[in-house]
Amino acid sequence: MLHGGSDDSKQRIGNLAAQLIQMMREDESQAAAIDAELDARELAAAQAASPPPGEPRAPGEPGEPGEPAPRSRPWWEDDPRFTGRFRPVRGGQPHGPPAP
Repeated sequence: MLHGGSDDSKQRIGNLAAQLIQMMREDESQAAAIDAELDARELAAAQAASPPPGEPRAPGEPGEPGEPAPRSRPWWEDDPRFTGRFRPVRGGQPHGPPAP
């Protein structure tokens, strides 16, 4: 029965598609909220690090007012959902497929 399929199968596929679309929308919403939070943190750190207007900058400070400070580490190294995935295992070799 490759050509038709039952109404029940079509209903299941429709339900799965609707769930997938909902998950994608939730992921987009979460990503937007996280991006906004990270942007606000970077801006606050840059504003706290920059001197008041008119005061000279110390050597090595960002050149433009409000310029964000560079990240010291990638975001996923601090995210608790991913921290265990990027650690080396014993012997310093990361997880991966077995050697041929």
